[in-house]
Amino acid sequence: MDTLTTTGVSDSALVSECVNGNQQAWIQLLDRYKRLIYAVTVRFSFDIEDRHDIFQAVSLETLKSLPSLRNASSLRYWILTITVRQCCLLRKSRREERWLQRDEAALTLQDPRADTMQIHLDAERAEMLREAMEELPETSHGSGPGTCRFGTFFNRWRKRVSAKAVFAISPGERICVSIFLTLWEQRRGTA
Repeated sequence: MDTLTTTGVSDSALVSECVNGNQQAWIQLLDRYKRLIYAVTVRFSFDIEDRHDIFQAVSLETLKSLPSLRNASSLRYWILTITVRQCCLLRKSRREERWLQRDEAALTLQDPRADTMQIHLDAERAEMLREAMEELPETSHGSGPGTCRFGTFFNRWRKRVSAKAVFAISPGERICVSIFLTLWEQRRGTA
């Protein structure tokens, strides 16, 4: 049994007119089934842009496949099937996009924990700092490493140095430590 609307035109008549190229019949066919198409997209919880995209895809698929429709009385179910298929394809492509984004994000993530080599290098550098500070004189009088401005800094700082204190120093102190260790390594290499 063909579906009749308020215009009194059956689905069979609309399909045959659409196949023959009648643009008004195509517009009338879309007007008749657009609520069905949009209702399915709402059920799939798509946003408004995706609903419009699916409507366009269903319209295009319907227009291309309309000549192959065997029974015009099943047009409603045929359009419903096309709509559900398009919704599933869009959902699948969105899921794949999310997986690709997760994979890309996983590739850019770095382990927030320090690696073993960095821990070893930090501990070695802290030990070198403690050794260098032990060689500093207690006062800044005289002509020794304690007379330089870095030596004066370390004389004040020497008492509170521990493994944790070396890692928890301020950026300014870290610069001083770095310069001091470089100078100490150079001096030690020449001695």
